[in-house]
Amino acid sequence: MTEFIGRDMSPTPFGRLALTDAALNTEASRAATEARALATFGAQMNKVITLIILASLFGVTPAEASLSKASPAAICVLLDNHGLATGGWKAVYGNVFGCTSNYKEIGSGFPSANNLAYQVDGDGNSVTQAMLVLNVNNKSQAASGHSALLTSAEELSIKLAAAKLPHPIKDAIRRGKTMKTKVGQTTIEVERDDWPNGKGYTLHVAFK
Repeated sequence: MTEFIGRDMSPTPFGRLALTDAALNTEASRAATEARALATFGAQMNKVITLIILASLFGVTPAEASLSKASPAAICVLLDNHGLATGGWKAVYGNVFGCTSNYKEIGSGFPSANNLAYQVDGDGNSVTQAMLVLNVNNKSQAASGHSALLTSAEELSIKLAAAKLPHPIKDAIRRGKTMKTKVGQTTIEVERDDWPNGKGYTLHVAFK
């Protein structure tokens, strides 16, 4: 009877290392694919969230969004998380309605710090404009005031115009200059009023 001498067919140490490297490469590739999928999902969810916000405010698609179709009560609370909560939509006089936040101090200054407020104007059933008001009482800290104004304006642009704040408007806010543009059905305007005493100025950013 012929005897067959068995051979050890198990992988050599180098073979095992090669298999391990291949497995690691496969796992890394799979992880990269999952990361790309998660990033795509995150971008899609951001779009969905924006649509939900618009639907809750306007009850229409982004292309149809306009202040006149928005819920006044919903617009009054858009900047609550910026420390600019209003007292809610209410009658001011006659058929003039609105809501206004208290002035929020930005930085420090004597006798007054720079401050920022949010106000919404309209009639009993609709909004005509939503506006941010920055009073620059302390010019040495104007930059921080402009920055706070820009942050709130960027959020309003997404929620009211369904678009990012246009670069010309951003630049105007940073530089404290007058500028006006239109995004869809929404007009965005930056206005500067220099005070007669020369000690400060007011910047308005209005969405109409």
